[in-house]
Amino acid sequence: MKKKLLCIVLSAMIASGTLVGCASKNSPQDNSKNSKKNKVVNTIKVPDDLKKKSDDDQNEIVNLFNQYVIENKKTSELVTYLNENIQYLSTKNATDLVLLLEIVQRDSFILINEQLHSGENDNILIDTYNYDNITLDNVDRIENENLKSIVTDILNSHFKLYVTEGNYDAIIDYSAYNIYSNYIDEDIKSYFELMSIESNEPSYSDGAPVLSLEEQFERAKNAANFMDKYHNSPRYNIVEYRYYVYMGTLLMNGPIRNIPVDSEYTSDEFKLFIENIDLSNKNNLAVKELSNFKKLLIENDYTFNDNVKEYITSLWTNISNQ
Repeated sequence: MKKKLLCIVLSAMIASGTLVGCASKNSPQDNSKNSKKNKVVNTIKVPDDLKKKSDDDQNEIVNLFNQYVIENKKTSELVTYLNENIQYLSTKNATDLVLLLEIVQRDSFILINEQLHSGENDNILIDTYNYDNITLDNVDRIENENLKSIVTDILNSHFKLYVTEGNYDAIIDYSAYNIYSNYIDEDIKSYFELMSIESNEPSYSDGAPVLSLEEQFERAKNAANFMDKYHNSPRYNIVEYRYYVYMGTLLMNGPIRNIPVDSEYTSDEFKLFIENIDLSNKNNLAVKELSNFKKLLIENDYTFNDNVKEYITSLWTNISNQ
């Protein structure tokens, strides 16, 4: 198997959609520009229990939001409605509507990007911005009125534009959900915090991992902490999926970084990382996983023998089953 087969496994993960946030390394875009998020204006006031409406009034707000979803109202309209009314809702009702908004975003992802990429839109955006960041502050640079309307609506819908494979794609701007933090359940607040980190700095670019080994492990630990704390969260499965992606990437790609394809041994970079990383918190699942892998590598003199291959293959199986 060695490095070549491990690369094949990673390629399969990317092709199957397991790994997200790919940006073309051939794009002249500066990642620091691309990581900037669309400016979200927080027009929501700090919650005041005295402002909470009666159960009947809250049901009316919730039912109207659900009706808007059924009627396929624009996501930007849903955002506006939610922003105007969330302060009057109970934590449960507010959480339910915020999660429904996220579902609407996921369901509309393909359609929104089809609109964004129609006709000459890709060329217009590239010519206008040259892969620079596109926000509501500079959207007026788009001279094509139809495209300007599309982009403006996208940016008002908790999406942002991110360069992937040489073109601008709309992706969910999870940092935009921070404006709801005072109104929603703690587990969902934590969920959006985790997702905003990935949204602002994707762990993959052009199909290859771009984070340091330390950052990859840090994200895995954070996901594991969420899983340990919020067993019954409605977003548990999504965070669990992210955990296996982070750990799978770390343990499958880390050992083969910057070494010849036919190397029999783990890379010096990964060996140095695994020998120096803090593994004292044995209650964390990511720490346990890496500790077991470290022990296995030491026992096998950091070589890619059958024992190591089987362990790595089991990780891929876990990811595939998510």
